[in-house]
Amino acid sequence: MCRSFHLHTSRRATSEIAAAISPPTHLPSSTTKILELFTMAPTQPAAKLEREKKLKSIIGESSVPANACHTHSHLVAFGSSLTKRLENERDTALVNDFQTQIRGLPLQPSSTLTARQDELDKLGTELWNLSTRLRRDESGPDGRAKEEATRKNRVLCLLRVFSFLVLDSAAAQAKGRPRKSCIRLMKVALKAARVCIDSNEMSNATKILERAAEYQDILSQKSDGTSKEECEAADRLRLEYFAIRTTLVSDYTDRDQLAVFRPPLIKV
Repeated sequence: MCRSFHLHTSRRATSEIAAAISPPTHLPSSTTKILELFTMAPTQPAAKLEREKKLKSIIGESSVPANACHTHSHLVAFGSSLTKRLENERDTALVNDFQTQIRGLPLQPSSTLTARQDELDKLGTELWNLSTRLRRDESGPDGRAKEEATRKNRVLCLLRVFSFLVLDSAAAQAKGRPRKSCIRLMKVALKAARVCIDSNEMSNATKILERAAEYQDILSQKSDGTSKEECEAADRLRLEYFAIRTTLVSDYTDRDQLAVFRPPLIKV
């Protein structure tokens, strides 16, 4: 549009237009660079690609949605690398990597993932068992090791969150939600939520309980052919679910987040 307009204006008018769209000098340097890139004249395809690369480098990767590159292969590759990475106490990037992966979960149902459901479930189960084993093996903090123990506890907490969300992603690919599957996932969700609350990971606790709300709803529905033991297990898990939500509400200071939990609690 700018180019077409330029062809029908005088040189003086053109210079005035250029001055009008020039970035203000008081803006931050990164903003100024972005504006400069957008106001450049149209270029050849190769130059255009180069301009887009520069724009991405200025904006940074943080502007890309967390689930933009969240494919099955990325998820499995990350999950498969965790056993070795958890052994490396100098892996300072692990916490950030966990948070990036968690933001993109759970994965939405798709035909591609349906074919990989068993693989996702196996990965989630292995990682959950790994987190249980590592928590059992950890020793109490002492002296200089206190800071490292705090980091390790947080890593193990995020490992549990990630494991649950992988299991939840796998279950979402199935047709329907069998009660036995919901009971299994509810147990995992409640354990992970408790660990999050103990570790002050309130946003992750919220995310887990939001997913557990779906299981609670299914378990609240009575169906023919359900054994007495299964009904009793479902009722116990539902009570525990609401108890943990109550704990989370009492610990929350963010009123916007608190509003998420009020309707179910009032209903109870």
